[in-house]
Amino acid sequence: MGSNTAKSSTTVRNNGLARFERVMKARAQIEYIYKGGQREFYRCKTRNKKEALQEALKFISALEKVHQKKVIWRFKGETEYRIGAAVETRSIKNTIQKFIEFFFDVD
Repeated sequence: MGSNTAKSSTTVRNNGLARFERVMKARAQIEYIYKGGQREFYRCKTRNKKEALQEALKFISALEKVHQKKVIWRFKGETEYRIGAAVETRSIKNTIQKFIEFFFDVD
């Protein structure tokens, strides 16, 4: 009986690892929404997240030029949407500066 549970837990671990490998091998995909609510997908050519972000920004900026409107988009699997091709870059320097400005009166 003990050996059966060991086999099943090993199988579960192997299945989980296989699922993880499939996700890591998948290319990044973005979902973008037009004003009318129509959703479409674009599959990036790369698997690297930073390169996929650059590719997605180029694609979104091209869509904005064609349609002359802001486009709402996100990476597939993310929960928050982005508007347009501008992406806020977060750095420690900007975070500390905002923190200081919030708590202290700096002119």
